[in-house]
Amino acid sequence: MNRDVIERKKTEEDIRLQKAFFESLMENSSEAIAITDTGGVIKRINSEFARLFGYTEEEAVGQDINALVVPSDRMEEAKGIDRISVGGKTYRIETLRRRKDGSLVDVSLMGAPIIMDGDIVDKFAIYHDITDRKTAEAALRQSEIKYRTILDSVEAGYYELDLAGNITAGTDVAASVFGGSPDDFLGRNFAEFCDEENAQALFEAYKKIYETGQPVKSILWNITAPDGTKICAETSAALMRDADGEPIGFRGISRDMTERKKAEDEIRLQKAFLESLIENSPEAIAITDTGGVIKRINSEFTRLFGYTEEEAVGQDINALVVPSDRMEEGTGVDHAAASGKTYALETVRRRKDESLVDVSLMGGPIIIEGNTMALLAIYRDITDRKQAELELQGAYKIIESQKERMEEELNIGRQIQSSFFPESLPHIDGWEIVAHFQAARQVSGDFYDAFILGSGGLGFVIADVCDKGVGAALFMGLFRSLIRAFSELHYGMGLSELLDEGVGDHSHRDIEAQQLTDFNHTRALEIILSHTNNYIASTHSKANMFATLFWGIIEPTDGTLSYINGGHESVAVVGPKGIRTTLEPTGAAVGMLPDMVFEAKRIEIYPSEFLVAFTDGITEARDAGGELYGEDKLMQLLNLPAESAEDMLSCITTSLAAHTAGAEQSDDITMIVIRRS
Repeated sequence: MNRDVIERKKTEEDIRLQKAFFESLMENSSEAIAITDTGGVIKRINSEFARLFGYTEEEAVGQDINALVVPSDRMEEAKGIDRISVGGKTYRIETLRRRKDGSLVDVSLMGAPIIMDGDIVDKFAIYHDITDRKTAEAALRQSEIKYRTILDSVEAGYYELDLAGNITAGTDVAASVFGGSPDDFLGRNFAEFCDEENAQALFEAYKKIYETGQPVKSILWNITAPDGTKICAETSAALMRDADGEPIGFRGISRDMTERKKAEDEIRLQKAFLESLIENSPEAIAITDTGGVIKRINSEFTRLFGYTEEEAVGQDINALVVPSDRMEEGTGVDHAAASGKTYALETVRRRKDESLVDVSLMGGPIIIEGNTMALLAIYRDITDRKQAELELQGAYKIIESQKERMEEELNIGRQIQSSFFPESLPHIDGWEIVAHFQAARQVSGDFYDAFILGSGGLGFVIADVCDKGVGAALFMGLFRSLIRAFSELHYGMGLSELLDEGVGDHSHRDIEAQQLTDFNHTRALEIILSHTNNYIASTHSKANMFATLFWGIIEPTDGTLSYINGGHESVAVVGPKGIRTTLEPTGAAVGMLPDMVFEAKRIEIYPSEFLVAFTDGITEARDAGGELYGEDKLMQLLNLPAESAEDMLSCITTSLAAHTAGAEQSDDITMIVIRRS
């Protein structure tokens, strides 16, 4: 009888100690822990769960774990891992969960079933906040999105389709989602398993994947199994490509929705949970007596520090893993735990091979009926995070250095490009000439020029080189220099000599040469622009650069304008009563192909009339809401009376500035206004 009593008391004492260990481990764990029944209803949470998600134990217990913390777009994922644990397996994933305030948090999630006597009675889930690590990785990898591959989730049902939607491969799990075996669905089209509405929705989703190359997640659709059963499934899919990068089909995963089992027996659950929690924990755990002598370690402790359980148990924890220069720190945290306090710090510990490892260390007492019976220490390897922080700091320094150097080089480029614009515009009796230029970046692809020709005529050009930035700026300088050079050559040496040099395929050799005294501005425009076009298209064809431009020559004495519009915006001729006419394109953009023909035309500018030329940076300027300034608004302004070219220019720029206030400029803005007095 006495022996039975002694055995019973010993058993009760063991149970009390195990329960105390469980309570201490739960409450002092640095991880958020939830225990649910097999249906996912919460039975217990720890204080870290309450801190991470914002729910008190009273608010959480009795709630469905998925409804409480799983975002709506992750619900199928949560149900999938529930099925894994109910199937007797452990899972580890990185995912998103939702706090009480609605904010999302990146977590690593580990879970497993609680098994007693061979039966699954409950489940546990351990959440670790990985926000800091995710942030460091995102910054270091320049916000590159990290996708899990479909094969990592093959247990959720992996399948492949050809471009016509025929099923070419799939796992048994995928077959079960479709309501049968692989023989029931291989070779068949996905549309055969659903009604017309669902088939169309899936077709649109796969079409989007094909057109964009981007994967699509969480496509919900209803399947009709071969036996007529209706199954609701969730599919995520991505494009498959061959070795040459050509699309060949689609691959994806499908999940079905199943019911969870329920369970019972809280006391026996705690013992089973304690064993499972310690052995499956992603953190290194050591339990010591109040003097620091190790009583238990888990497999992660062995992996992290290199000591087997046989080597560690019975050793002083500080002598085993604390470096000599940290011994005072080690004894200090032990004293804190022994006095009933919890602690958390980042520090360094020593492995069996004498190498040092960065760890976050959290610990506290295991208390039974008010007495400290043991101490708990939890170690997390933070080597990767520390290394990422160092690399991120180095990357920031490099980026700042490169940014400063780039700013300096762009500043030099801006100064050089500014020298290409005329310092002052020509002054001709009876004519007013004003211009406006506003670059969208430090260097520009727009340009304008105005200069007096050898004949006394006024040459002017406004152009927009395709693209923006440094490349466009370089070609801007080239276009401007070529037009200037060929103009000076033509009006300086005579047309006959210029024709002797040839243009392109010598298509102009049949033109009779004219003497210097017999200037023909329209022919001069065609020849100069042909030379410019052929040089760009032949010498720099690989750059694929071209420009739209309006190139004109005004004879000041009689107001005759000879011009070529090479694919540019229409130029407005504005009289006292508004817009008289617009000068539409007479040919293609310059520099696209060699030997293109450019037709010059003529028109007279009457006294008091304006000539208004601009680039598309004006009409395509957007306000803060994204609305275009538009050609209609510009034409309305041109129909308003103006006293001078300066008044006309000021009216337009003021209106444009008001429209774009608060918005980022997306394109260069250039305009020339010429008025005949």
